[in-house]
Amino acid sequence: MTIPCRANLGIDMKKFLLLLLPLLLLLSSCSDVRKFERDADGYGYTDEKSDLHYIELDAAFEPASAGEVWAEYKNEETGKTRTFRAIPELEPTRFLTDEYLNVYYAGDTPPDAASWELSMILVCKEDAIGVEDFRFTAEQAETVNAIRTLWFEGAGDDVLPFQSADYKRRIKLSCDAYPNLLYSFSFLAYDSGEAYFYDASSRRTVAVPDALAALLRPAENTEG
Repeated sequence: MTIPCRANLGIDMKKFLLLLLPLLLLLSSCSDVRKFERDADGYGYTDEKSDLHYIELDAAFEPASAGEVWAEYKNEETGKTRTFRAIPELEPTRFLTDEYLNVYYAGDTPPDAASWELSMILVCKEDAIGVEDFRFTAEQAETVNAIRTLWFEGAGDDVLPFQSADYKRRIKLSCDAYPNLLYSFSFLAYDSGEAYFYDASSRRTVAVPDALAALLRPAENTEG
């Protein structure tokens, strides 16, 4: 009978541990994913472990990116699972996002974009998240303030033309206080010369003056 020497036993044990490590990491990762319970109205979720309650923010809020999986909710009736991820640089016990880019907040005072000190405004293609055309920075304070003031302080009851806009962009507000959290709405320009800020969820509509519309639609970006 051959008895393995101590050296061989050590090598075999190392091989075993190397094979076992990925499984242990996977199990550890799975165990860290929290379980959520959904509210009866479907707009909020509660962390079963910490009892933290998350509410869904206004649809205008969106994440700039999504990080690690933080929690899951499984609908026992349909068998479908919704996954919640951390938003980079934001505390996951306060902010999360899901696969539909909804943003959820746990806390007493939800963020109010109207009061943000804006670090920049991104102008992006309407149908492609993250595809930036250009931006206005804090150094362009006059334009930044004009966009913010018009959207948040305008009456909001204008009416869009019946025809489709020939130029569409997403206006995304960003601030240093909430990194990777954006507040967005649409900029729509028409062949007639009319232009509007518009939010499809609330139907808020604000007419944009010609001078500001020209800044949001530079000559090199006249195509939709």
